[in-house]
Amino acid sequence: MPSLPQGTNTDLAGQAPFSPDMRNVFLEIEDKRLLPPPPLQKVPQTKRDMSKFCQYQKDHRQDTDDCRHLKIEIEKLIQRG
Repeated sequence: MPSLPQGTNTDLAGQAPFSPDMRNVFLEIEDKRLLPPPPLQKVPQTKRDMSKFCQYQKDHRQDTDDCRHLKIEIEKLIQRG
């Protein structure tokens, strides 16, 4: 079996990698309350990148498309069907 790229979800091995536009997916499901609340941020506000904003976490640290927590929660929704 070929090795998977680093960061590939092994539960989804054999399937096409999931990499949609996370922001658009979030906007589509945000009002349906399908996602749990995001985890609290541990990064001090002085170290956050104010040029970026995550709509899921409602915080400046990263862009929505780069949110690891959002990607994990969307993958869980897909697996549940």
